Amino acid sequence: MNSEEEKPEWDLLHRSLRALPDREAPRSLGDRVKRAIQERSQLAWWQRPLLEWPKTMRLGGLAFGTVMLIGAVWFGAAALSGLAETATQWVGSSLNPILSVAGQVGSVLSKAVVLLLGKVSAGMWVGLGLVATLVYASGIGIGTLFWKVANDRG
Repeated sequence: MNSEEEKPEWDLLHRSLRALPDREAPRSLGDRVKRAIQERSQLAWWQRPLLEWPKTMRLGGLAFGTVMLIGAVWFGAAALSGLAETATQWVGSSLNPILSVAGQVGSVLSKAVVLLLGKVSAGMWVGLGLVATLVYASGIGIGTLFWKVANDRG
């Protein structure tokens, strides 16, 4: 209410709405709710919301994400500080040959990134970042649209 002049109108509206009879729920509502609860309880664990996943799976996902984040930060810092060779040597000597190959690929990619950072202007990087952001957002939008269309039961 903004002013005292509106008060009688609001009182009248309030009384009119209170005078309306209560609506009864449709007879099928209870059955539909029970069916929805049963369908949701029969979903596989990975199809449920994250907080309903088994504790071991949540902890495993957290551990995996943490390892991936630490690896990305470590390799990124190594590449930007010129320690890419040291990083790939450590990976090659400490872990299995598959990770050694991945480390060498990372070394080549990090050298390419360092080279590109020196050759490409800041304006170009901003433009590329904007294009990448738009492409990413478009992909999310299109994926969401397809998901909604595919799962439309209406």
